[in-house]
Amino acid sequence: MCFTAVLCRRYTCQHVQVYERHKADCNKRDCAISRSHNPDEHECLATCAQRLKPERQLLTDGANSVCDTCLAQQ
Repeated sequence: MCFTAVLCRRYTCQHVQVYERHKADCNKRDCAISRSHNPDEHECLATCAQRLKPERQLLTDGANSVCDTCLAQQ
């Protein structure tokens, strides 16, 4: 089912910060949130997922510096 992807960046100080969030579409016809949801008349509440799955944190980027919090403490 669909979920929120939370994109994170790890700094050289080892802190991880979120820099972007977006909905990841599962493309399933039985997911009421998906763009691929069945457009035909059907018992949606009984047969289709109605909620997002839990957020998924994805470490997608590494920075070559310390985070702003650590920089301010130097």
